[in-house]
Amino acid sequence: MASDMPVDCGKPLKESEADLDDAISCFEYYADLAEGLDAKQNAPISFPLKAFKSYVIKEPIGVVGLIVPWNYPLLMAIWKVALALAAGCAAILKPSELSSVLHLLEAQQQRSI
Repeated sequence: MASDMPVDCGKPLKESEADLDDAISCFEYYADLAEGLDAKQNAPISFPLKAFKSYVIKEPIGVVGLIVPWNYPLLMAIWKVALALAAGCAAILKPSELSSVLHLLEAQQQRSI
């Protein structure tokens, strides 16, 4: 995938390789964050009156539309997609028409997961 970025959007190969490492780190970060939120799910909130109980329940909001520019295609998409998936939402990615080949490759890789 790193070798496809220079062809698709003109990014140097070394920067493309660094971007892939950042993309992996981003998915790991949001996965850890999602696990932490799951641990806090349905935890009671302290309330001064004993007659009442209060809980915070976090649920996905639904489908999320994500628009990504041409000049920083991979990481901008990963930042948005990883966060939406970690929150439990479905994501629709609309890449720039100037750098769409990279996102097609990304979608093919994620489809196999």
